[in-house]
Formats: sequence, structure tokens, C-alpha cells
Amino acid sequence: MLAADFHDRAVSAGAISGADEMKNRRDVNPFTEKTPFRYLYTLLEKDGRFCFSAPAVTGKGELQRRRWYFDPFDDAPAASKKAFAEGTVQYANHTGRWGTFRSIALFQESPGARRHLFRADCDISYEKGLLQKSCLQAALEASDPKIRQRNRYLEALHRILPGQVRRPDSDDLLQDIIKQAGDLGDTRVNLCLPHPSRCSTPGSAGCSGR
Repeated sequence: MLAADFHDRAVSAGAISGADEMKNRRDVNPFTEKTPFRYLYTLLEKDGRFCFSAPAVTGKGELQRRRWYFDPFDDAPAASKKAFAEGTVQYANHTGRWGTFRSIALFQESPGARRHLFRADCDISYEKGLLQKSCLQAALEASDPKIRQRNRYLEALHRILPGQVRRPDSDDLLQDIIKQAGDLGDTRVNLCLPHPSRCSTPGSAGCSGR
């Protein structure tokens, strides 16, 4: 999708015109939308720092600035630096200003031997959230056998009566944390977080119970 000599020409901040950058975006962005990846882009190295050469820019990025070509990319994980230094392919999970991603960094050379990286970022923010909830639930269940017994009981009832019994969720975990903190005498915890389905009136403090 990029011109064969693009990275041979991309040697400085003024080497690539705004028209060339926009053409690359128009070519790359529609293709990216058909893949599992959030961003597809290339990086150059300049004075020990990575810079965008063919940046993938979404709506938010377009609002921040008109041009992203040669903008420093200081969020690059160590795996990307290793791929560039060793001429290899590297994989890494990392969190930066744009989110949490599973990324691939692939070393490449242009026809004129200009070294650069191709990167593909897959957004894993949702998966990270699920993992955190699972770890929290496992920790709570391990610390209190009653919580484990209750959750197994509710899961079994949910499978039998899915329309009448709700599967235990993150709201239940919050209630468990609050209860455990109260049992330990933590007076800072004085919240009431009823699940909306168990409240008699939206926004009211009174609950009808499980």
C-alpha cells in the first residue's frame, strides 16, 4: 500500500508532504478496519527515538493535530527496540497513552536499505478487564469459603433458571469487598452499592434483597 521508495524518502520531518501522508492514511485505514488490529503503522529511528513514518490515525488523533508524520513515539515498548536492534520479530503486551495492546513489531528494510519497523496493535483492554475481574474473584473466593460456596450455588441456579436468577457479577464482588473491609473494622468503608435489579425504586437506598 505504501510506495516502494516511501521509507527511502522519509529521512526528515519535511521530507514527506501532507498530501503523501493523507494518501497513506486513506490507503491503510480502510484495510486496518478489515483486520483484528486497531492500528497498523511504521516507525523510523531518529537520534535514538522512534518516529511515526506511516502513522495510522483515527478520529481522536485527527482532532489532536493535522499531521503525525515524524512525530516521536516514546511509548514504544522494549520489545520494539529489540526488534529494531536485532532485526527480528517481537511480541509484547503494553499500555500507553492510546490504550492497552498486544503488539507485533517486525523489522524491515526498504529497497535503499533504510531500516524501519512495521507494527500492528491489537486492543486488549477488554480482555485485561476480564482478567482483572477473574483474579479478583479468585482472590476473594480463596480468602472466604462462604463466598466460593455462594457463587457456585448462584451459578448452578442461573443455569437452571436463567431468567430468574442472575449470575454473580462485579457488583457482587464490590459488595464482598465492602463487607470484608467492614468485618475487618475498616471504618473508611461505608458505601451501599445495591444492584439496580434489587432496588425498589431507581436511585433509592432501599433494597428488596436477593
